[in-house]
Amino acid sequence: MQNVKKVLENIEKYFSGVNTVKEESFMKSMLKVAVIGAGMFGGTVVKTGADLGLPGIVLNASKKDIEVFDNIEGISSFVVGDGNGTGKNRDVAKEFLLNSISVVEEEKISETIINNDIIVVAGAAGGGFGSGTVPSLITILTQLYPEKLIMALTSLPDIDESYTAQKHAEDFMRELLELNIPYLVYDNNKFKALSADKIHSLVMENIKTDLQIISGMYVTENVDGSNIDERDLLTTLSTPGRIIPTLLFPYKESDASIAVMIKDKIDKSAHSEMENDKVVAAMATMYNLTEEVVADKVASLKADLRATFGEPISDYRNEAIYNGVGDQFVSVILTGLTAPNTRIDEIISKRVKIENIEKSRKASGNKLNSVEHGSLSIGAKAFGGSTSKKERPSVAELAAMLKK
Repeated sequence: MQNVKKVLENIEKYFSGVNTVKEESFMKSMLKVAVIGAGMFGGTVVKTGADLGLPGIVLNASKKDIEVFDNIEGISSFVVGDGNGTGKNRDVAKEFLLNSISVVEEEKISETIINNDIIVVAGAAGGGFGSGTVPSLITILTQLYPEKLIMALTSLPDIDESYTAQKHAEDFMRELLELNIPYLVYDNNKFKALSADKIHSLVMENIKTDLQIISGMYVTENVDGSNIDERDLLTTLSTPGRIIPTLLFPYKESDASIAVMIKDKIDKSAHSEMENDKVVAAMATMYNLTEEVVADKVASLKADLRATFGEPISDYRNEAIYNGVGDQFVSVILTGLTAPNTRIDEIISKRVKIENIEKSRKASGNKLNSVEHGSLSIGAKAFGGSTSKKERPSVAELAAMLKK
């Protein structure tokens, strides 16, 4: 396990400066983004989006849980099922959704989808309601709104969480990958040395930044060179597979290449660990840097990024010279990445390990019923037992036997 102090130092480095962007500037984003959240994790992602001014929908099977999101501006909430929750049962969650599927036709939900370019559907992979409903919900929405970019957003459970969480995460990821859509995946296990509240806070902080990036907030207008337009960004983000956005903000000069700094930022982020296969379908690079930095670092940036992350099929760039307003930054969006197979394998291994322990426990507890009854004996006398009076012969009977 990593040293807690070291983990905190890495986290501080990652998140330093993330919140220096004023939230009202998000209104200048290129694309309109809305969030639909299922379950508590999904609802919190909706709340994170609402803090940025993004419209959101919360779905939950628990009336008690959904009350948390009442009266928050920009959020509409709907109870799915009987209002008593799912007991962390994915099958019950899925049944509730499918039996109440008319909820997706609610005017507030349809308006939210129609009026936005990107719909992020969020739910925890290891949860109950979110895990059980997000894949089905996305399947339905992509059929109803084929012209919209619908992507998934999820988080994986800490490897020390329960068997149920591991099994749910495995089933969720299997269903998600079968959809062949773009998705973002975060990982509680990246910060497992910290408290649950701290992990949750860090993951949400990362999601907040990523929502800003995918909206096109860092596609600047003062372009001096190549530029990215709305369709370029939508094309990049709609590429099926995993998405990892990242941001160096404010950009701080370093001896390391920008590509190395980006990779280091991803490694320390809440995103689940990247595979080292250098498979990437599309890449969008956006920067706003001084002429000096451009001359020193950007000439090799394209080659450095490809050497670090792989050769993309499509590559988009938005190049701007820093004019002294705000801070310098570099943002990169990688899409069409390989699934986090290493972490999925760990989840499966943990699930199998727990199942084997349980099988051994049951076998041990039922040992006497699973073996044949033995018949060998040394013929020694048994002590401590009792014989009923009826079975015990009388003295007269014994005497008669001896006479014979």
